[in-house]
Amino acid sequence: MINYDKIQTKIEQLKEYTHYLVELSKLPKDELIGDPHKLASSKYHLQVAIECCVDIGNHIIAKSGFPTPKEYKDTFIILGNKGAFSGDFTKTLTQMARFRNRLVHLYWEIDPETIWDILQNKSGDFERFVKDIMDFINKLKEE
Repeated sequence: MINYDKIQTKIEQLKEYTHYLVELSKLPKDELIGDPHKLASSKYHLQVAIECCVDIGNHIIAKSGFPTPKEYKDTFIILGNKGAFSGDFTKTLTQMARFRNRLVHLYWEIDPETIWDILQNKSGDFERFVKDIMDFINKLKEE
């Protein structure tokens, strides 16, 4: 059975990290990219926001008896296949999982321009994730 308190706690954490990302996105580009502390903060908050999404997805998968993901991206593929996300958004989420892996394992290769672009153009993906996952959870409750 899905632990709704656990999901809600993770969503609150995700919202907190998303709030930090939105605040960082308001900085002038040169200030964000030119300050190693602000850039590192952006990377960290992106990483943990993505991990919140993965944690939420993995909890739903485990408690619903869906196939076990082997990699982070598989979490979103499995949920997409079960109807949690549209095909396009599933692709966006798998790219997000791959980017998380780059942040963790290839952090020295991350281009600051990429971080800037994500902050400017992808912050809404976390809100959409929450909406879609809550709709999916509600659908599972009805079944």
